Amino acid sequence: MVVDVVPQSFAVDPSGTFTIVGIPATATVLKAWFITTAFPSAAENATGTFDGNGLGTKAADDSDAGGGVVLQHYRFDVTSFVPSPGNGSYPYSVTGTSNAFGDALVVVFQDASLPTSRTVINDGAESLLNSTSTTAFDGFGAGPGRLIVFTEADESTGSAESIELNGAAVLGPGNIFNANQGASASLQDIAVTVVNGTNTMDVTTDVDFLGLHLGVLVGPAAPAAPGPLGAPSPLQPPCRWSAG
Repeated sequence: MVVDVVPQSFAVDPSGTFTIVGIPATATVLKAWFITTAFPSAAENATGTFDGNGLGTKAADDSDAGGGVVLQHYRFDVTSFVPSPGNGSYPYSVTGTSNAFGDALVVVFQDASLPTSRTVINDGAESLLNSTSTTAFDGFGAGPGRLIVFTEADESTGSAESIELNGAAVLGPGNIFNANQGASASLQDIAVTVVNGTNTMDVTTDVDFLGLHLGVLVGPAAPAAPGPLGAPSPLQPPCRWSAG
């Protein structure tokens, strides 16, 4: 899977262009989601366009109030507008939102040249300040994997920020949420070791007040349970999308 992030800085009606690269030419796009965010003082509705296609108007799919603002998270399904294999440039615009700091495009694909894997995507809105957010990813086998995290409204002020997987630091502690995509959003794509069963991610920030929107774990799928004699075992679903 591929995630691209476009940073914003106190934007009203944000817009930009996502760039997706690196997907094999023979790949098939399974799902694509456009995520736009805002940190307004009150709830807002978002009207979206993606690659020239109207997406309609919607209330936030998730929100989290804290620090005098309301973190908003809007998810649009744009699968039909991202043709296989998925590589390309995708302009977008949003009206109706304010105090925006970053947007993301998530593309999940499959290709016969790649090993079988499981992708679990947790998205939503969680405002963090001097706190830790915990996310569980289940259904995995043991082996190498990737952990992807998207945050916005972050800046170079923290010193005790970290990302842990199963209790071990995989990034930090330090100033890791530092707008590495530009003011003011970060995207982390970390090589990790996945364990059998459930894997737990902890995202910690100290003085940097930020919004956490996306946590993705990619790794080996848990072995399927044996089916009845003479019947094939059930297939593992290619991905799961769940708000959190």
